[in-house]
Amino acid sequence: MGLWLLGQAVNSGVVHLGVANADSGTSASPYGPVDQNAPLDYSTQPASVPKNYQPGQLYNIEVLKGYTYPRVLQEMEAYTVALGVGCEYCHNEKNFAYDTKTKIVSRKMISMVANLDSSWITPVHKQFTNYAVTGQVGCVTCHRGQPSIPSSGTSSPSSTSTGRRRRRSRPASSSTPCIR
Repeated sequence: MGLWLLGQAVNSGVVHLGVANADSGTSASPYGPVDQNAPLDYSTQPASVPKNYQPGQLYNIEVLKGYTYPRVLQEMEAYTVALGVGCEYCHNEKNFAYDTKTKIVSRKMISMVANLDSSWITPVHKQFTNYAVTGQVGCVTCHRGQPSIPSSGTSSPSSTSTGRRRRRSRPASSSTPCIR
């Protein structure tokens, strides 16, 4: 259950946070990469977005509040690796604080991942201390280095190439049943 089903829910269109165009049912996304030549309309932006952006400073931080500038850069690097994209996929490089559609969706997905970790993964770690349950959910869990989540149903590490689940055996040292 749990993560594999989440991946299937995402792939089946239950969770659409910019992965696919839910209205048309196509895999074309209205998000990213950001058009770097589009004019910046500051009338649509929160007051925390400066018109005179200065690199090296934090502006318009909503999800990563309390992070230092170097820590935010580390997180951004992790996101670029997990999605196989560059900064310009979510950000307008003239003003990194400027809210784009892709950046807004990304914030929702970052919040979703944090919620999954705190609501699902952490309790499993606590409940099944003798079971080899390790790790966390992250962008790469579903994205696997791609900007859009594959719709083939094979994004689960417990799936075969046909999308069917493989059986996992219980660790020999564990007295608790396997979590499926």
